[in-house]
Amino acid sequence: MQEILGITDEPRQNLTFVLEDNSLLSITLEYRSNIRGWFYSLSSPDFTLNNKKLVSAPNILHKYSNVLKYGIAVYSTEGIDPAFVEDFIEQKIRIYVLNESDVENTREFYYGE
Repeated sequence: MQEILGITDEPRQNLTFVLEDNSLLSITLEYRSNIRGWFYSLSSPDFTLNNKKLVSAPNILHKYSNVLKYGIAVYSTEGIDPAFVEDFIEQKIRIYVLNESDVENTREFYYGE
């Protein structure tokens, strides 16, 4: 599990992360003040997902774990979903990229699979 660092309070951000297999994962985070929440889109060589609400979860990509070897964990210090533009810089919300082993452990521990 590796934390994604460098997330700011800019309402639109593009981040790139190197996965274990050396492929690139691109993540776009967008804060929508009218909905008071963060949304994400991501793209890797074989998978694209657009405009999903960012929520606190052990693996927000769990339902795609049959096709993905990675996952994304979103942790909240306050037990709520990301709702404010400053959540990341205040470290209330942290995002981690899960490797294949982390995905499996999360699946067993949190989802009982």
